[in-house]
Amino acid sequence: KKGSNEIWFIAQAHMALNNPEKALPLLRELKGHNAQIDAAYEEALIQSWKKGINVTAELKDHLLKKLEQPFVSLEQRRGIVFQLLEMNEKGIAVEQLKIIAENVHPKSNDVSQLLYIWGPRPEKQHMDWLEKQTTNSKHEYLHIWLKYLMDFGHPKRVVNVVNKIKFKQRNDKINDIFVDSLVLNNDYKQLGRELTQLVKVEKRIPRLSRWAKTAKDQNLLVV
Repeated sequence: KKGSNEIWFIAQAHMALNNPEKALPLLRELKGHNAQIDAAYEEALIQSWKKGINVTAELKDHLLKKLEQPFVSLEQRRGIVFQLLEMNEKGIAVEQLKIIAENVHPKSNDVSQLLYIWGPRPEKQHMDWLEKQTTNSKHEYLHIWLKYLMDFGHPKRVVNVVNKIKFKQRNDKINDIFVDSLVLNNDYKQLGRELTQLVKVEKRIPRLSRWAKTAKDQNLLVV
């Protein structure tokens, strides 16, 4: 019977010759020995799958088990997401992208990819996640997440989030999106209250002009 070192050497040779399907059975025997062998097993699985070998179920099972391991890095998770998308496992990939999106800048490629996969009309569960993510986001990034809610056509969700924030904690970008969301909601009562508050504290002429125009366009006599 061949020893582990000999099996490893033969598996490496098959991989070097672009024969991952021949390396795979050997690496199955060795997996679990160390990180290098495990990485080679995964690579053999992926390359075999790309050559059309029927290892889809095994590859999917391997990737899902890898995601369950503690301390999976964002970079590892990105790689798994990429592979899952290649395998047309969109649902699993989206859930993993959400985990990544919770830990990166809202204008990162990860978030952009997630929103792109959703398409122009995301399912309710995705919009629920986006609203929750917006609510829990760092204050400095809040306006970016609010803009995503607006871009998907959900001004009511914007109102839900901003209503939880004290007036004094809002900045210009948040106020701009909030006012726009109230206009789109046809919520003239709250819009009137909001504009009244903004005018009382605003000293910049361009900003005052903006609120005055909004009030005039909506036939509000509060400014």
